[in-house]
Amino acid sequence: MNGNRTLIVICIWLSGCVSILFASSECPKTYIKSHDHGKTYPPNLNCSWLLTSSNINSIIQFTLVNLQLEKCSRCSCDYLQIFDGSDGGKSLGRYCEGDIRLFSTGRNLLIVFHTDGKGGGKGFTASHRSVKKTDVCPSSTKSSIRVMYPTYGNIICEWRLDATPKSTVALTILNLSFNYSASSQYSCGSVEVYDGKSSSDSKLGTWCKLSEVPSYLLSDGRFLFVKLIVEPHSLKHDFEATYEGLKENRVCFNIATSSNSNGTLKSYDYKSKYLANDIIYCSWPLTADNNYVIRVTVKTLDFGGCKTCGNLQIFDGLTTSSTRLGEWTKEKPDLVSSGNHVLITFKTTEFSKADGLEVKYEMIRVSKLCPPEPAEDNGVIETFGFSEGHSFPGNMQCTTILKASVNKVIRFTIDSISFPKCTTPELAENYIEIYDGDSVFSSKIVF
Repeated sequence: MNGNRTLIVICIWLSGCVSILFASSECPKTYIKSHDHGKTYPPNLNCSWLLTSSNINSIIQFTLVNLQLEKCSRCSCDYLQIFDGSDGGKSLGRYCEGDIRLFSTGRNLLIVFHTDGKGGGKGFTASHRSVKKTDVCPSSTKSSIRVMYPTYGNIICEWRLDATPKSTVALTILNLSFNYSASSQYSCGSVEVYDGKSSSDSKLGTWCKLSEVPSYLLSDGRFLFVKLIVEPHSLKHDFEATYEGLKENRVCFNIATSSNSNGTLKSYDYKSKYLANDIIYCSWPLTADNNYVIRVTVKTLDFGGCKTCGNLQIFDGLTTSSTRLGEWTKEKPDLVSSGNHVLITFKTTEFSKADGLEVKYEMIRVSKLCPPEPAEDNGVIETFGFSEGHSFPGNMQCTTILKASVNKVIRFTIDSISFPKCTTPELAENYIEIYDGDSVFSSKIVF
């Protein structure tokens, strides 16, 4: 035979009443059946079969089609009872009719067949085989996780999703469903997601329906732990999810480290188009030196056209109880604080592939923002940035007192004036007021 060996595997039918059966991946299926299957089985039977996988990394797949036993309420007369394990500690249910498709969670599955002293049915024929755990719950690929064997119950899959250091995991659940008999008193199943390496970490939630799951789930660190539980009585299930690693494990990191410095604030991974679901709430307090104010210029504010997906707010102080200068979802405000503090908050309520937020802030000396009182009898007053052709920020309030020499009056000529339309309800329209005197209590001349 040229030194070659031939392996012949015989998969047996077993109708003995008490047996230990070893399942091997080399044998496609091994069968067990009730006494005299096809005819009426005898009364007063107590049979058991312990199904054991020969591989420590494998589990038992049990399949029974068309179970026909004596029918009684809650299968109290004749029944087939299945236990997850070898000691009968965890029951997977008592059955007397229909189909049964189950997996063990470990190497062993115990089958008990009981008949009472009367009546009978045709019994059953069942098959079992050894299946690798990874065939049922495939290891996470680079970007997805899923469960196999959609018509089998009693499945527990666990995946630990790992991003690179200084990264976070974004998980999208694409499919999640569990079907079971309308008359069943049992639950269907669920998926649990934990913010960490295991189920001992903080739970982000438990869901049974896809409609209940947030659009995206984002870890606080580099790990997410996902646990899928399919109950024994589930008739059909479906689960599939995708995930990806995002660059930062904190989303509100770009804040000025010292006062009176200019800088830029950006939403998470700006221009890589990630806004996290119910995770991003950035609060940036900015402080300038005394005699300075803070100009806030929004360069980008993009929620993908969604008006309910988040907002930007700016407060004229360090807390949200300070005067709110406005709230925006798409406009790009350009504002200045009235003092040396400002608070910027940015919140998202949907995970969106939009550009997000980019804000520039600049510390400006008050004397530069508002023109000083002129020392000459003649002069020019300009708004901030006028000579350079720059726009002026909102929320500016400048007061200039013009003084003429003794026995002289003041001629005031406006050469150029242009105010953009105000888009911030919290702020008043732009205006100029001129008073015939040195205070606002003097007679108002124009505007």
